[in-house]
Amino acid sequence: MEKFRSALAGFVLLLLLPSASRVEAQQPEIYFADVPVHVGTLDPVVRKNYLLQNLYYQYQYVPWEYTNYAKNHYNRYTRVELEGETWYDVFGSYITRGFGIYSWSQTQPQAFGSDVFKRQQYSSWFNRLVVASDVKGQYHMALTIGDQIRTTLTPLTFSKPAFSGIQWDFLSDKYQLTALASRVSSPGFTALYVEQKEGQTLTSLVNLFGGRGTVQVGDFAKAGFTYVNSQINRTDLPFTGKGLTEGQLSSEQNRDLIRWIAIRISDDSPEDHIGGGRLFSEKIFFRRQGQPQAREDVRPLIEGGFRRGGALAAGGGEHILLTYTLPEPETIREIEFELVLSNDYLVEVTSNLQEPFFLPVAQARGNVTDGSNQTVIRFDYGLPTAHEVAGLTLEVTDVLGFRLLGEYDVSRRHRKTPSPNFLAHVNSVTQSDAWYGNLNWLQYPYFAQGEVFSIEPEYQTKMFITNEIGVINYDSPSLHLFEFVDDNEDGDRTPDWVRRFSERDSDGIFPGWDENNDFRPDINRNTNKIPDYEEPFLRYSVDPPEFLFGIDMNNNTIIDRYEDDELPDYPYKVDHHGYNMYIGAEIVPDVRFMVGRSREELWSDDKRARTSYALFTVDRIYPQFGRLRFFERIKQVKDNLPDNVLQWVQRRGSFGQDRVSFQDPLVAQDTWVN
Repeated sequence: MEKFRSALAGFVLLLLLPSASRVEAQQPEIYFADVPVHVGTLDPVVRKNYLLQNLYYQYQYVPWEYTNYAKNHYNRYTRVELEGETWYDVFGSYITRGFGIYSWSQTQPQAFGSDVFKRQQYSSWFNRLVVASDVKGQYHMALTIGDQIRTTLTPLTFSKPAFSGIQWDFLSDKYQLTALASRVSSPGFTALYVEQKEGQTLTSLVNLFGGRGTVQVGDFAKAGFTYVNSQINRTDLPFTGKGLTEGQLSSEQNRDLIRWIAIRISDDSPEDHIGGGRLFSEKIFFRRQGQPQAREDVRPLIEGGFRRGGALAAGGGEHILLTYTLPEPETIREIEFELVLSNDYLVEVTSNLQEPFFLPVAQARGNVTDGSNQTVIRFDYGLPTAHEVAGLTLEVTDVLGFRLLGEYDVSRRHRKTPSPNFLAHVNSVTQSDAWYGNLNWLQYPYFAQGEVFSIEPEYQTKMFITNEIGVINYDSPSLHLFEFVDDNEDGDRTPDWVRRFSERDSDGIFPGWDENNDFRPDINRNTNKIPDYEEPFLRYSVDPPEFLFGIDMNNNTIIDRYEDDELPDYPYKVDHHGYNMYIGAEIVPDVRFMVGRSREELWSDDKRARTSYALFTVDRIYPQFGRLRFFERIKQVKDNLPDNVLQWVQRRGSFGQDRVSFQDPLVAQDTWVN
């Protein structure tokens, strides 16, 4: 049987180790002949002796002993460091005695070959967090195993407030290195009783491996590389190197033949009721052996849409549905489609193996309505099997007053065509990019900052995960979606959204509403059913939300630091690209003036925001009079780009934990704001 032991996902064992000298003293004596008889124990008495002969010289034989613990208190029979099982290495040499607190192994090919075991002491003794570390000179190393580890690689690749798995870290004067590993579909449960020695075993599962390394380049620069991969594994199949990056179809994904496929073409911007997707022609290709061959005889059942200019169009809430019934599906290895489309289209696909949920495969850029973007798109049908994100970072500090931070990442989503008649399945990849750069400059009293960014609409950091029997419900993110980057605007220990094996955000604190970090909303300190700004006396120290002041860069009338959403906490929004820059000076201490300009657009729609602004601030303390704070802002705005958010609302009769959707009123489409 072929056995696979990965360096990270192989076998992880943590022991309660005594000191080296004590290990030597505790090593049991090994006899190569019969155990000898101690002469002193040969006492010719009728009284039965219960004491072991090897303890005779220390305790002697006594008939009985009265136990009184008033002075010498009762102690455990065995010291804690001597408890547990005896452990040996692969050569049979004695190591120590201790408990196997945590182990993770994967054996292929073998049914139920993935095993994660957490002994009861993992929870009762260590509270689900174990740290082992070592240091020598400039070299530091730590191994952390836990159910809620705050882990961040970069904000566009991996950032979670409660990562469940293994994190290994290394640090020296020049290098930093981090490695992550977890069985994210089911990280394992703590044993229910002490004697339990079997973990949770699975056949279809989803693993995650990742890491980040940085190197100091000279005195001012640091370069880094990040890689994160999450893939579906099946332990009943032989291990292949491609399985670590491309993944494998789960047993349920590959349970049946593809008998029909449906393609849905709709308007990517249905709210404007103009344009919409237009379909000119379609074609299907099958590959049984060799290259894919077009099948002109396989025609789809076409539903929906309307004829316009020699094409089939779908605008507003309309959609075109193409349903293909596949002939002889048992011999098909690959299925490819070719569509000729124009205008503002969105293409999604489903089949009998994923109904009724549609997965997106293509999307038009902008909001074209004149047909000038007519194009041919080709894509393979497949089910998601893996998702990998790789990226580079560069940090430059204090070079002639400049500071630079940049990141570039590539997201690759793998799909495979299901067929239980084939062991190897055709893999297809969809790739998207994200990047940003921030540049700061300071030469007192002058300062400046610039930022440019671009995140394509297809950029994602999430992976569908299986349940215990390999099933994926694509329309259930709370149970079947693992996020590389969590939504956590309030910065606490739990994500703001609900995902599998994650705890709910019980404190209910909304971003910006707990400035003093007492876990109570600042506008409802007494946590009753009435906001403080509507209560007698309390209202004098609490302002209602409409009077709160701050920066509103996206012009949606909500102060930026009070905004919340249900999106990953990327530094910039998906589907957005643009820039922002300003320059200023500190005229006198604590008095600043700055001017700037920003431009932001959508990749997938004809929406943009252009803003020119000026700010003047004063924040000075006068010992004789007190503190003076003054803020003046004026900006010229042309903004038709909606930024919808969630808003915290204190309704009368409630405890103030209502999060309601707020639609951007777009009040600054061409105006001045002061």
